[in-house]
Amino acid sequence: MKTESILNDLATIRSHIFHDPESAVRVWSSVECDDYQLPLILVNGFFSGALLGYGPLELSIKDTVTYLAAYDILRNSHLREIIVDSEHTIRLNFDVDPEVLAAVRQDIKDNFAGIA
Repeated sequence: MKTESILNDLATIRSHIFHDPESAVRVWSSVECDDYQLPLILVNGFFSGALLGYGPLELSIKDTVTYLAAYDILRNSHLREIIVDSEHTIRLNFDVDPEVLAAVRQDIKDNFAGIA
């Protein structure tokens, strides 16, 4: 598991929320979205909430384009290394190396206000 790859994917997601979100979604998903910001916001919000302790630890994937694109991003990016995918429910995997989760948590803290 490469922490750097996970952090790079998170940085790509964050940096494209407001700037060309379609290109970021297209890296990992072929789902056609009405608003390509939404899957990126959903993925970023899930990790921020789960790792910073203010959100749920799991994400149930609904049958909408936003959730399906987010699901593709989670499964096809390096983020798959820190999640558990169980019947369209994504959970943070706390069994991975604690140093990896700590690095991701710190990255989210460091960049929490830097989404722009």
